[in-house]
Amino acid sequence: QINRVMEARTVFIASYDQDLDELTFERMYEDGEPVALPDEARKRRGENTLTFYVARRRQALLLSGDVDAEARRLGIETKTVGSDNPAVVWMGVPMITGERVQGVIAVQHFTDALAYDQNDLNVLQSIANQTGIALANARLYQRVDVRLGERVEELTALSAISRELNSTLEPGRIFEVVLDEALKITGATHGFISLVEAEAQLLETRASRGYSADEMQRLEAEPVPLGSGITGRAAVTGKPVVVGDVQNYPDYLQAIETTRSEIAVPIRYAQSIVGVLNLESPELEAFTDDHVRFLEALAEQAAIAIGNAQRLDELKERNDLLRRKAEQLTNLFQIGQAFRTDQPLDDLMDEVAHAIQETVGFNLVSLSLMEGDPPRLRRVAAAGIPVAVFEQMWRVVKPGGRVIISTPHRERIRYVLCIHCNQPTPIHAHLNSFDEYRLSMYLRQAHFGFVTVGNKALLLLRTHIVLGWLPHCLWRAIDWCANRLIGKPAHIIAWWDKSQH
Repeated sequence: QINRVMEARTVFIASYDQDLDELTFERMYEDGEPVALPDEARKRRGENTLTFYVARRRQALLLSGDVDAEARRLGIETKTVGSDNPAVVWMGVPMITGERVQGVIAVQHFTDALAYDQNDLNVLQSIANQTGIALANARLYQRVDVRLGERVEELTALSAISRELNSTLEPGRIFEVVLDEALKITGATHGFISLVEAEAQLLETRASRGYSADEMQRLEAEPVPLGSGITGRAAVTGKPVVVGDVQNYPDYLQAIETTRSEIAVPIRYAQSIVGVLNLESPELEAFTDDHVRFLEALAEQAAIAIGNAQRLDELKERNDLLRRKAEQLTNLFQIGQAFRTDQPLDDLMDEVAHAIQETVGFNLVSLSLMEGDPPRLRRVAAAGIPVAVFEQMWRVVKPGGRVIISTPHRERIRYVLCIHCNQPTPIHAHLNSFDEYRLSMYLRQAHFGFVTVGNKALLLLRTHIVLGWLPHCLWRAIDWCANRLIGKPAHIIAWWDKSQH
């Protein structure tokens, strides 16, 4: 249209970003034909040229004759666009809508210094006004379209997290989904979620994305004190902290060298700050107000996961407490029943010792009676084995291996007076009495099995001397029959299998 109205040898249109003071040369024509500009020449920022002069002053400019001299008189550098030859006439007008300059339209001629006059400048300004309105509308539609697309992505992300919340109670999985969606929507490259350790006043990393193995190890090994750094400040103030340039933040704690901007959003549950969602970007000023609002919505989803996990732990703890109370009541009832029987005192005390161990949860229980004159303590019963012994055996067994223990079955622990210390001492150093039930209480995470061998009645009759000459299969058959008829096994062999996984 400009070529139809006036003899325009060279025409170019540039859009202008007032916030960045940046010109982008969108189109250029020579003699009515489009000219492709190299990428490095399309964008220019903060220069002192004729086009920038028109955009900043918001006024039209017409220079003719010695354009370079006229520009220098105004304190402007001349820089031709699309040609190495100096222009003899240059005319530029701003495209203004409201309070914003949308861009600049410029026309130049390289041979005729009288090609344009004030009338041409007025015509060009009229065209620029219409073009500015069209450009503003296009930008508005583009922003609306982009924002709608971003909003759809945000709602999709929140929907994905809601599905995870409905499918799992594991907070770690929810944290991973939250971080994945946060990085995708904001364009950040790294992120982590830290939870508050109230007693230690520290933030400990529980989930991360984008970091190398060494960086993740360093994050997990170095908790952040509350109030320190960007994440610590968000945890203390309870408000989002957005830093456009971390190098200008006085209390910045560096996680990776490439970070230039960072955002930390507190996670609030039950009126308390329980954690922080933190994102990092290698670009300056990477996070906007829209990002803050979206991340606050994600933080609410993370808070729900934390609340679900806490309620689950409380429910498990309550169920364990109820189960322990039920077991205690059962054991107390059994102790009461035992006192009503006519069992020998040593057998009765043995049952009481094991009942106390199972009820209270002690590893070792011993019962002693005062006897004689002068009175002395005589240990009559004991129960329990240090759990550490079983755990030590379990640690050294490889996956697929087996822990095997052979011990007397329901042995009656007997004591004699030690000639060295004059104290009751168990015979053969046997401190504990076991059966299949008591052994099954150890290493509950493993597969348990047992077999009983020998018979106390046959041992009492000394038949093992004769049975020892029989084939093993025949001896086992006699042993099995004796234990079926007289339930007095002599020994128990128990084993625990360690899983391959």
